[in-house]
Amino acid sequence: MIVFGCIVTFFGHKFFPWTIAILGCIIGFIVTMLLLQLFTMLDAVNLKGTQGMWLTSLGVFVSLIIGVFLGFVLMRMLKIGAMVLGATGGFFIGVTFDQLFFSEMKNIYITLTLTIGFAALVAFLAFKFYDHIVILTTALIGSYSLIRGLSIFIGKFPPETYLLSQIDEGDKIDVEYYFWIYFAFIVVFFFVGSVFQFKQRVTFNPDQY
Repeated sequence: MIVFGCIVTFFGHKFFPWTIAILGCIIGFIVTMLLLQLFTMLDAVNLKGTQGMWLTSLGVFVSLIIGVFLGFVLMRMLKIGAMVLGATGGFFIGVTFDQLFFSEMKNIYITLTLTIGFAALVAFLAFKFYDHIVILTTALIGSYSLIRGLSIFIGKFPPETYLLSQIDEGDKIDVEYYFWIYFAFIVVFFFVGSVFQFKQRVTFNPDQY
């Protein structure tokens, strides 16, 4: 995570084909695993003996194949990959906006409108302003990966599952001050990485890939 974060924060635009391939692989793997879990196809892990192990291993293998395939497709279609990346970022922006201003209302229609609306908006902006969105999103992803990787050694960073559970339940996020220090460093590296990439930006033709 640290090595990936350093490269992507400062050179995400230059190495975007590889960046989107890796992210596509990760997204494809995680989404497939979640779908398998949703349809209880990973419950085989609870079976005794080698049967459960083989069935679970098969689920992981299928998820990995789908992830690699998605990464390859996005690598060959960079503007589509940028739109997928933008839509993912827009979705989380919508979730954050909903929790900051409309969490007490707990209205599913407002939540859907914000998440889908922001996802569509940022995906469109990624298509329209390709270079700019690629730089900003890679700087953000890279800075998070870098700081999160360092936090594994340093400690005191609350698990993402804990934060998501609080958001899902509409509770006020309750974390120690260490988290806000980490958050501040993520913002700083995002800003520095974005400025550096904009200064180093060269004419980039996604069709060459």
